[in-house]
Amino acid sequence: MDFALLFYKVEKIGYYTDEILTDIVKSIKSNYPDCAVTLSLGERTFESYKKLKNAGADRYLLRHETANKSHYEKLHPREMSFDNRIKCLENLKELGYQVGAGFMVGSPFQTEEDLANELLFLKKINPQMCGIGPFISHKDTPFKDQKSGTAELTLFMLGLIRLTLPNVLLPATTALGTIDPLGREKGILARCKCAYAKSFTTKC
Repeated sequence: MDFALLFYKVEKIGYYTDEILTDIVKSIKSNYPDCAVTLSLGERTFESYKKLKNAGADRYLLRHETANKSHYEKLHPREMSFDNRIKCLENLKELGYQVGAGFMVGSPFQTEEDLANELLFLKKINPQMCGIGPFISHKDTPFKDQKSGTAELTLFMLGLIRLTLPNVLLPATTALGTIDPLGREKGILARCKCAYAKSFTTKC
């Protein structure tokens, strides 16, 4: 199977030092020079982002989750900062990454006004990519009793993003496929440009 874009996302970020990550990126770019490498490694320092960019990373996805600071603080632990998340997006843009932002649809405490403001925020930062998906409640989280978001509202927001940012890379995410068996296909019909396909490896 051939890929034009490789999306590298890790769960145990603490294990992956800058040295390990830069070696991985360099190896990918050396073996597949025509392939765009997209990273999703969370909040890092400016210097860390710079090292990864110099190693050959092309794009970086860092979902802001919500453009409302008070909403963000309700969703995240105290040690996480809305201001730092936004600063990270600014740093990535300054370093020349093609930047991806994004938010959850139907997350706890989210209002219709919040969703409208998401479109204004995206218009302001003008990302090259935008990844959104429905909030999915899970039994092992503090939000286990909250309702999940819906595929219908997510598809509606995808359509609005396409109208707001006509050229943005807009994927049909795995979360959309989780909440609806045909979610990713419906996402393409809602004007997404691509769909995520999972590929796992035990070695790098």
